[in-house]
Amino acid sequence: MKLTDIIKNLIIEQANESPTYGNQEDSMNELKKHVGIYFLYLNNMSDVEGYWQEVQNEGVLTSYIYGRENPTRTELFSGLKIAGLNNPLNERGQRMDENIVIYTLLVNYFHNGGKNWKRGDDIELVPSYSHSVDVSFEEDVVEYGTAFLDIYTPSLEKAQELALGPDNYNLEVDRQTDDHDYTGDRRNQEIIDSKTNKHELTPQMFGF
Repeated sequence: MKLTDIIKNLIIEQANESPTYGNQEDSMNELKKHVGIYFLYLNNMSDVEGYWQEVQNEGVLTSYIYGRENPTRTELFSGLKIAGLNNPLNERGQRMDENIVIYTLLVNYFHNGGKNWKRGDDIELVPSYSHSVDVSFEEDVVEYGTAFLDIYTPSLEKAQELALGPDNYNLEVDRQTDDHDYTGDRRNQEIIDSKTNKHELTPQMFGF
């Protein structure tokens, strides 16, 4: 069955199922129902395993191929809307980074068996972990800009000569930076702070 047909069937299935809102258990069951729909979506995607391995090896969800965003990541985000897991909110009611949701869903998908998971199987929700690391470094920067000079000399020719001289910074009254480039490798890198962040899927994130 084509992925487009799977998507169509999942939308119909989701629309026909009656939501169960009430106590915390009902909300959790509702969340697991939507997570299960996302798992079915993942089951019909190609090379989710390869993408997941790449994420774990490289530590980043956004990867580009020949300047274009990885199509697997694009599909993963499309699946959020299909499963009713888009537009998540944190405990303060603010919009969450959907990268965190995708990452946590993938952790749970593979924790529950990956493509071996099938409709009707139990879902055990587990937290995911990311890490915030601050690194100090040195790096050369080439700066492109314009220097504005006031030069007091009778001759324009002399003024232009001084303007291009090695000490022209002494003549500056203002400057603007137009652009810059980073050159070379980073040097003297040192970790100055790090912390582990715990992420969990909750009914409240999605309004269940």
